[in-house]
Amino acid sequence: FRVKQLEVEGCYLITPTVFMGSTCDLIKVFNDTQFNIYGLSTEFKEEYYAIAKPGVVRGMHFQLPPEDHDKLITCIIGEIQDVVIDLRKDSKTFGKYTVVDLDEYNKNLIYISKGCAHGYYI
Repeated sequence: FRVKQLEVEGCYLITPTVFMGSTCDLIKVFNDTQFNIYGLSTEFKEEYYAIAKPGVVRGMHFQLPPEDHDKLITCIIGEIQDVVIDLRKDSKTFGKYTVVDLDEYNKNLIYISKGCAHGYYI
């Protein structure tokens, strides 16, 4: 894994380990030990995936306490632009945002801390 801090505090770009094979590529998108090294919560409560047509904007998605939680976002097919906005009033980056391109080729993920909203453009 490679982990890079994004412009929004507590949000990271994660480049997973990719094992290339002649018949299959294997991508490790999550490893509890490696996430914990970076102080990232690994207590995920639910999982979704979306299928949308090109030209669609989705979001901004966020949850209020006590339902708030961290998120792990990726793009399996196609490409998206994901936008993260810091809504945490006590954060050094409150009101700031970052835009990250995700696609099926770069295989990157975004770790989004609770208290941040995110949406995406397909």
